[in-house]
Amino acid sequence: MSGKETYDLAILGAGFFGSYAALHFAQKGLKVLLIDREPRPWSKASLVNQARVHSGYHYPRSIKTARLAQDHREQFIREHAYAINKTFTAYYAVERRNSLTNASQFERFCKKIDIPAVETKRLDLFNHDTFEAMYETEEYSFDPLLIRRKYFDQIASSPIKSLYGWYPVRAENEDTHWALTLGSDDDNAIQNIRVKNVINATYANINSVNRLFGVQEIPVSHELSEMVLLQSGPLSDVGLTIMDGPFVSVMPYGRSGLTSLSSVRYTHTAYSAKSDPEFPCQQKRPDCTPELLRACNSCRVKPPSNARKMLKQLNTYLAPGLRVSKQGSLMTVKTKLRSAMRDDGRPTEVHTYLKQPFYGCVFSGKINSIYEVEEFAIND
Repeated sequence: MSGKETYDLAILGAGFFGSYAALHFAQKGLKVLLIDREPRPWSKASLVNQARVHSGYHYPRSIKTARLAQDHREQFIREHAYAINKTFTAYYAVERRNSLTNASQFERFCKKIDIPAVETKRLDLFNHDTFEAMYETEEYSFDPLLIRRKYFDQIASSPIKSLYGWYPVRAENEDTHWALTLGSDDDNAIQNIRVKNVINATYANINSVNRLFGVQEIPVSHELSEMVLLQSGPLSDVGLTIMDGPFVSVMPYGRSGLTSLSSVRYTHTAYSAKSDPEFPCQQKRPDCTPELLRACNSCRVKPPSNARKMLKQLNTYLAPGLRVSKQGSLMTVKTKLRSAMRDDGRPTEVHTYLKQPFYGCVFSGKINSIYEVEEFAIND
């Protein structure tokens, strides 16, 4: 064992949660190794999302998720002020047809969890014939590119060692340590290390990593998802989310000057109910397996864009004569608990499987939940 580099903590996955965990535990004095499958991390779900700092409005059928969305919200906004966009007005609307929540239910929900919602109209921007009601709310967006830059600068100037383009291929339990074998696409390189603690923050590949460490899988499903980026134009200082049903949402994409567009009906282009993400496009790319998912944005075989369908749907909610245009789009795999199919809930899972050597995993789609990784009882 003497030839192996030894670490206090290895973190698998260098997205939002993995990067924050690395910085947090390095500040505690631990020798940390941060590992990510991609040569350029933060290219999957951490980047491809609507960049919403949730206040709870999004989940009128899951009070628990709505309350969880408020946990650490103010701390996240305060500590990431450099990347928070507060300069727009956020609206939520209830559709006249096919909504799972009506206006009175939404009002009761907002009152119950104590979040502001004032009924209003914006006839200059939106087609109110399609709404039962619209409300001015309090919600912000964050800029994932600015946060990525800040985190990576902090990691680069810290004692944290980073291995990007690497992934675990074998894990052996040695009672007090894990013996890990890491692989790379670079000339089939191999590294062997010893580590006291491991945190799995890989998100879409959470189950393949869990199996590697001999612990149980979690019940998840996967969606191949597209987010469209618009030239903001008349929507530059507003956000609109039409819930609760097969509708659309637009909001400023952080501080980029662009507007993000997502659609419940068209954002998800493919679905996988298996433990690992498995989609038809992977058959055309041998290095993108269900167990070792690759980033979609630069992929030549990713599915065709649904941007035209999403824009057509959005236009039905805009005021007559008002149009927006596409700037580009981003694609990734989104993973969620299968239980979310019932009530649209999005709980955060921070679970310790083994205490010595330590192995735990974190699973969440809510950015302000990053602070929950601090709950892990890491071995010194």
